[in-house]
Amino acid sequence: MLDVCLIATGHVSTTPRLVKEADRLSAAGYRVRVVASDHFAPASRLDTAILEKSRWKCTRVPLSRTAGARLTRRLTGSFWRLLCRCGMDSQPLASRALSARHALFVRTALEKPARLYLAHGLPGLCIAAEAAQRGRALLGFDAEDWHSEEQLQSQLRPGEPDLRRLVEARLIPRCRHLTAASPLIAQAYEPLCRSEMLTVLNVFPLEEAPSAPVPHSERSRTLYWFSQSIGNDRGLEAIVRAMPLLPADWTLHLRGIPVQGYPDSLNALAKSLGLAGRIKWLDTAEAAEMARLSAPHRVGLSTEAQVPPNRARCLTNKLFTYLLGGLPVLLSDTPAHRLIAPALDGAVRVARLEDPAALAAAIRELDSPEAAAEAWRLGQSRYNWNVEAEFFLRHIAKTLNAPDAHPPHR
Repeated sequence: MLDVCLIATGHVSTTPRLVKEADRLSAAGYRVRVVASDHFAPASRLDTAILEKSRWKCTRVPLSRTAGARLTRRLTGSFWRLLCRCGMDSQPLASRALSARHALFVRTALEKPARLYLAHGLPGLCIAAEAAQRGRALLGFDAEDWHSEEQLQSQLRPGEPDLRRLVEARLIPRCRHLTAASPLIAQAYEPLCRSEMLTVLNVFPLEEAPSAPVPHSERSRTLYWFSQSIGNDRGLEAIVRAMPLLPADWTLHLRGIPVQGYPDSLNALAKSLGLAGRIKWLDTAEAAEMARLSAPHRVGLSTEAQVPPNRARCLTNKLFTYLLGGLPVLLSDTPAHRLIAPALDGAVRVARLEDPAALAAAIRELDSPEAAAEAWRLGQSRYNWNVEAEFFLRHIAKTLNAPDAHPPHR
């Protein structure tokens, strides 16, 4: 029997926390398997690069892209959502409404029984919960976000916010292993938890850092931001509006896959402010390369908004990737950023996105050898996966070795 089966309905390459957990569990001697999705060709190629180097096995659940398959999934999802809106608010129905491939994932997860099914994302939690119940195993959940408040209601299907809250309310109390990516996400879920929810920060392994910090004088005068996708509501417009207050040699570098039409709109905003040609669009890359790719820049951007509510509570991988690369960080003014900023003093500045002058002033303060040196020190000494993984491993061991760690669903 496996010790841990990690489950996500996203790609391996788009769920870096899962990859780090699987790597560390495997290195610690646990028997590990991952069940993840396979539906987007660019991500599939990045998945393959990760899996070729991994010590754990992964089963990728394919998603058919034929017109018939897409129609079937839409109709199936609509059917389950309709039942839920009609008052049939059971958690099993909500699980199927959130993921049209729920049953396929559960079957895949149960092909090789595990002692602990550890989920990422709410659809993953639904799958892991059913697998744990049917397999008489333990249930775990890693909350990278406050998922019921992860998107605006206008971005979701009718009734989906209620489905997400229902799943959280019914399944999180059943979890024996609980982790969250920030203290304020853990705080949001605390009323639902019957076990301790440990904060495990979104940090990365030391081996992903550059071999040495890039000297400040050798860095280009660039602001740097990356994500899986590049689009609206990520604070980038605010940065562009602040750039006219900086010297004319500053440029903005963005790495990721742009949402269709977004480069045209952001470039148009830049042009209207006299910044034509000062935004560079960079190709996406493997997660393991992100710290090294950040190192040649002057200032990293972690520009989270206050809405949806999750954005105000999260600490994204950007912040800790920049520190690992030795890059000082401009943080938007959110509760989560204000909470951690004192521990990172010297390497970060917090400023309101609505205040271009404050943003520009913060960037100028961060553009110094001292700020870069402090970012490097923090990334090397504390904010890396080599340190944080030990907290995660102890929590796993506590779950699996507890005297009452028998399957909770009899």
